[in-house]
Amino acid sequence: MAAAAAAAGGGGSGTASPTPRGVSIDVRIFLVVIAAAMAVSFGVGVVFGPTTTAELAAARAMAAQRQQQQQRSLLAAQEVTAGGGTVSMSLPAGTDQKDGAT
Repeated sequence: MAAAAAAAGGGGSGTASPTPRGVSIDVRIFLVVIAAAMAVSFGVGVVFGPTTTAELAAARAMAAQRQQQQQRSLLAAQEVTAGGGTVSMSLPAGTDQKDGAT
């Protein structure tokens, strides 16, 4: 029966169906949509990005200052007076020296 239905409908594996599958879109519309999306993303980047070189310089200076503070906190050098002379010693990070005791 399947052979009779295939012969009557002419349906082999190489024939195209009369109804199109999926949605077709024009290439010009596709390119316009892509170009518009790129333009919008560029505009958003310009609006929300850094505005002046002064702001960029200030942001870099703040980052450098923050890095220096972190390095100082890791190697906190404290001066301890021992027998009339001063001795410089480095304490590990997180060590707090109060009243001469660690």
